[in-house]
Amino acid sequence: MTISIGGGLRNFAYPAGYTGPARNRPAGGAGEAGGASDLTRAIDDLMAEAAKTPAERARDAVLKRHGIDAKGYAALDASARKSIDAEIAEAVKRTTTRDRAEGGFSRMA
Repeated sequence: MTISIGGGLRNFAYPAGYTGPARNRPAGGAGEAGGASDLTRAIDDLMAEAAKTPAERARDAVLKRHGIDAKGYAALDASARKSIDAEIAEAVKRTTTRDRAEGGFSRMA
């Protein structure tokens, strides 16, 4: 006896009100034109994030918390930039202190 479920999955109905990312994707999955580029973009984003230093990640987190990017930061006046710089320095200090206390990567096994 052979059971085939592959064909039935194409007729899958999303629950009422579902607005997730798969809703707008064409049937067929990652083999379609958009699927491979989404995966490639996700891998590229992950690799870029992994290449950042803890200080760069702390800076990015502070800027994100303030709702600005590097261009927005450059456009700030001196006093606002000084305030954000102090917050970035504190975030970097917390990150490096925490990493030292936890032993950094040496604890990973």
